[in-house]
Amino acid sequence: MKHKNKSRLLPVILLLAIIAILAVVITPRLISQSKVIQTLQSSAKDKEVTELLATMSSNPNKDSQEYKEARQKFCLLTARPICGKRESNSQHQGVPPWNLPRGK
Repeated sequence: MKHKNKSRLLPVILLLAIIAILAVVITPRLISQSKVIQTLQSSAKDKEVTELLATMSSNPNKDSQEYKEARQKFCLLTARPICGKRESNSQHQGVPPWNLPRGK
């Protein structure tokens, strides 16, 4: 009787060990690719962009140093990466703007 109990427990223990190992290996990868992290980063960026827009709209003098600094930060935050611009330009040469895909 004791031998049969051990033979039944061994596959269960092995299965649980494999599941635990897979969980330890896969979980960090899923967390790093998670949209939660991306939304946290984008919400911080959105907040800063909103603050810069408020600064620019509250300052009607476009020649002031404060406005110029806010405008420069705003442009840096909202600009596409250079590689994205090159890919977009090379993919859509000769295509009228109204025929371009909306996501780009």
